[in-house]
Amino acid sequence: MSQESRFSASQSSVPPEILHNQDDDFINELNRVDELYFYDYECPESEINSDVENFESDNDDDNVDHLVEPSDDDTREYIAQARFRNDTCGCSGSVTEAKKHKIKERERPYQEFYFKGKRVCRQTFCFIHGVEKKKLLSIAKSLDVDGLSPRTHASTGKLPKHALTFQDSERIKHFLSNMLLIMLCLYQAGCLITRTIKFCCYHLTKNSVDIHAEYEKLAINMKYRSVSVRTFQRQWHDLCPNIVVTKPCTDLCQKCQEYAGKISNSGNLSEEEKQLLLNQYNIHVQLAKEQRDYYREQVKISKQNYMDLPDALKQSGNSPQSVQTTLHYSWHYAQQVHFPHHSQQVGPIYFKTPRKCNVFGVCSEGSGKQSFYLIDEAESIGEGAHSVVSMVHHYFNKFGHGETDAKIHFDNCTGQNKNNVVLWYALWRVMTGLHKSIEHSMMIAGHTKFEPDWHFGVWKLHWRNSAAETLSEVAETVTRSSRNGHNIPQVVGNIQDPVMFYEWKPYLQQYFKTLKHITDYHHFTWIHNTRSSNMQRKCIFRIINIQFTEMQN
Repeated sequence: MSQESRFSASQSSVPPEILHNQDDDFINELNRVDELYFYDYECPESEINSDVENFESDNDDDNVDHLVEPSDDDTREYIAQARFRNDTCGCSGSVTEAKKHKIKERERPYQEFYFKGKRVCRQTFCFIHGVEKKKLLSIAKSLDVDGLSPRTHASTGKLPKHALTFQDSERIKHFLSNMLLIMLCLYQAGCLITRTIKFCCYHLTKNSVDIHAEYEKLAINMKYRSVSVRTFQRQWHDLCPNIVVTKPCTDLCQKCQEYAGKISNSGNLSEEEKQLLLNQYNIHVQLAKEQRDYYREQVKISKQNYMDLPDALKQSGNSPQSVQTTLHYSWHYAQQVHFPHHSQQVGPIYFKTPRKCNVFGVCSEGSGKQSFYLIDEAESIGEGAHSVVSMVHHYFNKFGHGETDAKIHFDNCTGQNKNNVVLWYALWRVMTGLHKSIEHSMMIAGHTKFEPDWHFGVWKLHWRNSAAETLSEVAETVTRSSRNGHNIPQVVGNIQDPVMFYEWKPYLQQYFKTLKHITDYHHFTWIHNTRSSNMQRKCIFRIINIQFTEMQN
């Protein structure tokens, strides 16, 4: 009798509608698959013997013992099966029944466990989900008592036994406050005039760990509770966030440091002398604050004016006075870099003299972009007024937005910026119609951190981890330093777009006279009128107007 005939149609689990109007071969194949998956079919002994004979004959022909090593997947599967047999009851869909189980009325809630639609025992359920019996029982208890709601820990809202008390926190707070007063009286009183109250610990020789050590000594002497360093730091951050240790700084204001030194050593001075010293210091800080606020106001107005422009006028390189608006610019020299430069420097290269590259940046605060002028040492003419004016002239021709009125900020360096050549150049642009008005502003010396320094810092962070062999690769590092294209490189010796250096002083001094005492002023305004151009020098307390005749031709 054939293998298909051993199972009747009623025994098959194949739906009759699938077998309707099908050929015999297809029906026999479906029945065979149904037998293999859903029936306990035992292979006839004759077939087993025939398979064994065929296997032995194959081995006899080859005369080789095939020893197949199990794969890693097979080994892991065997281990998992063994753990399942050992750690569980081995159930596979039906709940096991213990022989000593007594049937009685249930007193506690009954829990049933299912996995993929099949009922399993608790031990198997814990093994599948990787939880312990205690954890599972606690979840089940919470479900029976509280229902489907978030579980709350029993210790929620309760302080642990080792937590700091209110008195311990108050001692730390009083210690920090008293230490701040001592530092203000003895060392750096001037550090208070900042956004947050800052103090220096013995001229920056101590940090939070050293201050914690002093607190521990005091706590031991007074028999208070000792705390760890991390706990002390957390309490410091939570209770006194306005008290911080100052970080190392460079390019500080010389006057501020002199005043701070005099105030810290003012123990032998009279009260009148101390008051006079403090008044002078407060006046200096107030002037610096006014200049900083004025710079921020100009930058804010410039950004708003740039946002109000249509997209067609936001491009760079527009013709002069083609856009009726006011924009703000600032320029500054950065610290020179050397190339070839590698983040992983070989030892002998340290003793070689690399090639210098000067960096000059002109920033447009309205658009938020800055042009980096990279100057090879072979093409550099120094960092004087001629190089500054030449690069600024190139910037307005190539990257300028064509605004009618320009506000410009730069530092107080007399050799580069605050000199007659730079002022003459601004007057020349106004009188020749390149700008309607130009205002030069300079912040107090030592308080000149502004937008170009931020762009330089972004580039220097990328420069430390970069490799550059040539000047063109240095320019690539400038491009990669800003993902949104805020840093734009401009190689001075570029053949397609070279930057020409001119001798501006011999040309401009034919038409203008030398201005005296310009170092006493911080604002210069040039306004074009129909008959003349006015130059206005502004100080904090006074304004002086000087009239110039109109340049002919």
